[in-house]
Amino acid sequence: MKQTIIITLALLALAAPLAHAQASFSPYGSVRTGIWYENEDEDLTGTGESRLNLNYYLQSNSRFGARFRDGVKQGRVEFGRDGGIRHLWASYDMGPYTIIIGQAETMLTQKGSQVFGSENNFVGWGAIDNSRRWQARFDLENGVSVAFVQPDDTDVIDALDYYEELDQDKVVLLPKINLGYSGAVADNINMSAALGLNMYDYDDAAGGHDEAVMSYVLGAIFDMDFNPLTLKLHANIGQNTGNYGLGAQTYNVAVWNGEEVIDVITMGGFGELGYRMNDDVLLTFGASYIMSESDHYDETDTAMAAFGQLRYQVANGFRITPEIGLQNRMQDADGNDQGSLLYLGTQLRMDF
Repeated sequence: MKQTIIITLALLALAAPLAHAQASFSPYGSVRTGIWYENEDEDLTGTGESRLNLNYYLQSNSRFGARFRDGVKQGRVEFGRDGGIRHLWASYDMGPYTIIIGQAETMLTQKGSQVFGSENNFVGWGAIDNSRRWQARFDLENGVSVAFVQPDDTDVIDALDYYEELDQDKVVLLPKINLGYSGAVADNINMSAALGLNMYDYDDAAGGHDEAVMSYVLGAIFDMDFNPLTLKLHANIGQNTGNYGLGAQTYNVAVWNGEEVIDVITMGGFGELGYRMNDDVLLTFGASYIMSESDHYDETDTAMAAFGQLRYQVANGFRITPEIGLQNRMQDADGNDQGSLLYLGTQLRMDF
C-alpha cells in the first residue's frame, strides 16, 4: 500500500509542471483478473491421479502508468501489480529517425492472444517475448529499427560448477543487437520481423580453457484483417534461446558436456483465426507448437497449446473474455511424457 501511494504521488508531482505548459500528461491503468478451472492429468501431477483446481487471482500484468508528450519528445512510465517498473523510457523525434532510451518492449516480442494465466499469449509454447529491456533504439521512418539491448549471460547447463573450479569468469563485451522491420506489406497485412544476437564468454584466467556462448533468435509475425475474418501467423527459430533470455516449455539452454558447449536449436510458431461477429464480439481460435533439439539429447523436446475464446466488449473500458484451452508438454528430451493441462474460465478486464 505504501509503495502504491508513493507511485501515485510521484505521477501527480510529474503532472503538476505540465499543467501550464504546452505538453500532455495521460495517466492510465488496467485491472485484470483471471478465474480458471484447471485440470492437470496424471502425468503432470506425477501422482498417478488427475487434479481439478480453481485458480482465481489478480493478474501480474495489471498496471498503472502515464504517458507524456511535449512536441517531439515523449515518455512513458508504468508500474506493475506489485509496484515493479514495467516501462520507463523517453523518445525524441529527430526527423529521419526516432531515438528511444530506457526500458521498453524489444523487437523480439511477438505473441498471440491467449488470455489464460497472466495472458500467456502462447509465450514459451511457440511465441517469443524478450519483454521489456533497457535499450537504446533507433526507429527509422521506413520501418527499420536497430537496438542495442541489455545483454543476458544465463549459465550453460552443468557448466557453472566446472568453471568455478577453473576460477573462470563470464565476460560480456557487447550488448544484444536487434535488427528489425515493422510495417504494412500489403493492404490489410502488417508484418514485424526481427533478428537478435547475444554473446558472452567464459574466460578461464587460470588455464586458457575459454568458451563462447552464442545465441540468436529470428522471428516474424503477420497480422491480417479481412473483415470479418482476422488471421495471425508467427514463426521463429533460434540457437540457445534460453541463454538469449527467452523462456520456453522445452529445454532451450546450451549444455556443457564436460569438454565443450553443446548448442540447442529451438523452433516454434502459432496461428490464430478470428471472426468478428460485430463491433463488440470477436471469436478466436489458436494453436501453437515448439520444439528443441541438440546433439546432447537423444529425443526432441516438444510442447503445444491451443485455445478458443470469445472476447466481449461489455462497455468502454470493460471486457470479458471466456476461454477454453489446452497446454500439452508432450515429451521431454529423454522421451518421457510430461503431461497436459486443460483449462476453462474467463478473464475480467477493466481499463481506465
